[in-house]
Amino acid sequence: GRCLAMAALPRLRLLLSTPGNHIVKRDIRPLIKKMGESGLEAIVIREPHLPSEELKGLFDFARLHIPLVICHSKHADAFRISEHVHAPSPFSQGGAPGWAGFEKLAELRENCRGILGVSCHTPSEAAKAATAGADYVTLAPIWNTHKSYPIIGFDGYLETCKTFQTKDSKCLCLAQGGGTPSQFSGLLIAGGDGIAVMGDIFTDRDDEEALLRFTEYQQCLDLESKKN
Repeated sequence: GRCLAMAALPRLRLLLSTPGNHIVKRDIRPLIKKMGESGLEAIVIREPHLPSEELKGLFDFARLHIPLVICHSKHADAFRISEHVHAPSPFSQGGAPGWAGFEKLAELRENCRGILGVSCHTPSEAAKAATAGADYVTLAPIWNTHKSYPIIGFDGYLETCKTFQTKDSKCLCLAQGGGTPSQFSGLLIAGGDGIAVMGDIFTDRDDEEALLRFTEYQQCLDLESKKN
């Protein structure tokens, strides 16, 4: 349940997210298995295009290999499939966001039995999500440009983390968007909570290349732990 998962959440340093078929169109189960065997502790299954039973099959497969598996709420059956849910930004999208039928973040929190994550694109969005009860937020883009959102930057991200930590918030702030493993390592060493990665693992990479890239991120975590 949520209490057991929350006990492990403060150690969450690297969160991966599957990209959906808009980036890759291949069976990602072998890669999920290999990353789990290599130490991956948390992943968001973000595949809203899949029929419910296929999504549940992928989710159940991931749970065999990775300790914390979270379902993206863009899928209508997310709450049936998983007690842990990740929601798209409630603040910066037009129209109803993909929240499995719910209209407000408070409703999402009330109906999420486990960990609730929220995508955010500005520090103020992250603060609102934390106040509404999110257990973690992903804050993006830190480095790369985006057609809809301003770059937050190294200092902007660290300042957001500092604000959360100063308020003794239980919500983690994970950096995402456009960085390399070495850049993210710098964030962690400087005091960041953790990192979230999607495209840099999956985009235009076969399983062997993706696993090597994942290993680079794991090495960032090792370096950060040695610095501390």
